[in-house]
Amino acid sequence: MKKHILLLSALFSLALVSCDDSTSSSSLSSLTSSVTTSVSTSTSTSSSSSSSSSSSSSSSNIQTQTILSEVIPGNYIIDGTITDISSGYSFNNVFSVSSGSTLDSSSKTVTVDGKSIVSGGRFKMARSSTLTIKVSGNDATLHISCQSANSSDHTRNFVIKEEAGNEVFDSQGVNPSSPQEFTVSDLQKGTYTLTLPVNGINFYYLGLEETVELGEESGFRLDTSACKTTYFVGSKLDTSQIKVYATYTSGAELEISDYKLDTSKVDNSKEGEYEVSVTYKSYPAQTYKVKFVAVQGIRLHGDFVTDGNKEERHFVNATKVNQTVSSSNLICFMYGSNYEEIVTPTYSSLDTSTPGKKEISATYEFNGNTYTDTESVLVIDDSQAEYPEGSVEVYVDSSKDVSSGMPIGGKVYVNTIQEAVDFVETSYLTTPATIYLGNETYREKVYVKKSNITLNGASNSVIEYDCYADSTDALSNKLSTYGSSTFSVFSSATNFKMKNVTVKNTAFETYEEYENCVDGNKQAVAFLSDADCELSNCTFIGYQDTLYARIGTQKYLNCTIYGCTDFIFGETADALFDECKIIPRSRNSSTNNGYIATTKPTVESVGFVFNNCVIQAEEGVEEGTVSLARPWSKISKISYINCEMDQSISKKGYNDTSDKKNSRYEDMSSNSPNEAKFSEYNNTGMGSISQAVEGVKLLTEAEYQEFIDQVNLKFQTNY
Repeated sequence: MKKHILLLSALFSLALVSCDDSTSSSSLSSLTSSVTTSVSTSTSTSSSSSSSSSSSSSSSNIQTQTILSEVIPGNYIIDGTITDISSGYSFNNVFSVSSGSTLDSSSKTVTVDGKSIVSGGRFKMARSSTLTIKVSGNDATLHISCQSANSSDHTRNFVIKEEAGNEVFDSQGVNPSSPQEFTVSDLQKGTYTLTLPVNGINFYYLGLEETVELGEESGFRLDTSACKTTYFVGSKLDTSQIKVYATYTSGAELEISDYKLDTSKVDNSKEGEYEVSVTYKSYPAQTYKVKFVAVQGIRLHGDFVTDGNKEERHFVNATKVNQTVSSSNLICFMYGSNYEEIVTPTYSSLDTSTPGKKEISATYEFNGNTYTDTESVLVIDDSQAEYPEGSVEVYVDSSKDVSSGMPIGGKVYVNTIQEAVDFVETSYLTTPATIYLGNETYREKVYVKKSNITLNGASNSVIEYDCYADSTDALSNKLSTYGSSTFSVFSSATNFKMKNVTVKNTAFETYEEYENCVDGNKQAVAFLSDADCELSNCTFIGYQDTLYARIGTQKYLNCTIYGCTDFIFGETADALFDECKIIPRSRNSSTNNGYIATTKPTVESVGFVFNNCVIQAEEGVEEGTVSLARPWSKISKISYINCEMDQSISKKGYNDTSDKKNSRYEDMSSNSPNEAKFSEYNNTGMGSISQAVEGVKLLTEAEYQEFIDQVNLKFQTNY
């Protein structure tokens, strides 16, 4: 269900409400104002936007207001729904952020000006993003609580500059282990920008104290951005989130409560669009519309992302007899015309005492009606099955009748890959399991969590799904790069093997679709592994971030990998790509057709090793426009050994400005290839080099032998 967040869109947003203990614990202490003639004073706080106090002169009717405008990221996350700030966002009329930032629900308790504040979330600024701060008073004070997004990097800092470009503050480093407070005083009226020289700082709180003149009252503003505007027929209209602000000639605002609300035109018993009216004093009335839609039914969904977008959960669709299946990973929606809400139904128990295709049902009562939906679970009894010694065989065939739940000829048959994986993971089996695919395309998102599973494809076995980083799950959580993967191997699934399978991320079928996507985060992973694994004769297809070799020791043998932007990437994994075919895809550019590989290790390792690979760009990629690698961290290590490279690969050294085309090795996240460990040995083809250029080291014979010994040891191979 889409939740609406309170946005403050006038020059100031000042709440004039009573302050209780729960409110004051979430904001700074009340502020006092100074005026020439003080006739009356009122003080208030508001954890979602601002706190203020005001005074006025009866002779001039000019009020002076002391304002605390706040950004507490948790206020932009309601019931798991996260406001999208990736393409730019105005938190209020003081703080706004440009594209590139992300918001999540990683809650922290921080201390600001001696007060404890529960942030409820954070927003992470990227190097490319800018925070704008508009100061409309004088002698303003800025409070910031933040933490480095890198657990070991103490050097990350932010810089604040005034409009003329003069620097007014440098944080001189941000603590990576815990949030810290920064205070910037004596800011004068004007616009300031906060930027990061190095990528990645998490902000948990922003607050600006300033004193401004209000001027005279000029009207009122109705703010319904936090109001629910769509309801199911039979639901009660909720007007509790309406905010009404008296406006002033200075552009400032004060929240008021003495307005009149007219809901007489709303009929919640039938479908339609209705008008709610608000009046204040003699100013013209303002309205907003609400809509009521009829309920069509409920629908179950079994996939979602949790824990800061790093854990993917799904409902288990296969099990053995007499095992319990939990409904905790099922989400239920009540839906109508282009609208849905999450509801909590009553689930039936699932009978697993006998094998067969069973159903767990959900029942939900609303407005005198009962709605139901079901989810199937295959219960398998293989207690008498005669499996090949040392391994269990599971066959995936979407057309097979598996309703009996009994093995056929000693083999288990299921209809989907995830059913096969779920069966293996939930059974008592301790022996390795082999899952066999047919010659078909399986459109599903696959999660593997158990060790010693081998997935064998047929001559034309394809797995595809269409998620990317800014896609959302059933709870409206953004998937992130990690969650976008079509096929995910989790850290517990050690010794995973896959053969003869094509894995695609079909979020973008063409480069034009990828390029024209308006979302800021278009990473779309085909295959992700957090575990030791070996893949052979497989094909991986995507555009950005196709293959995510994240953690573990991984081997890719005789595989084909398509992409155009960092499409073979990882973090702390050591990965060997042996006799693979690497295919850079066209970005329709005469200068930059992307980057093949990048890694972000935290300790020095063997890194990514491309051995005996063929790099051959698809048709249309211009000569010298593809970079071999760029460093996601300063100790990124990537080696190209005995590879054949076509003319698409740049031969330019880093910092070569002879033309605008890519360098052979580019920089990334403020990391230069000169700081990384990029090496080559004995490459051939039109894209190879015989003399070293800036950004890469050509290994000597002795250096190559020393390195290949490390490779042999790490990957248990013999070159």
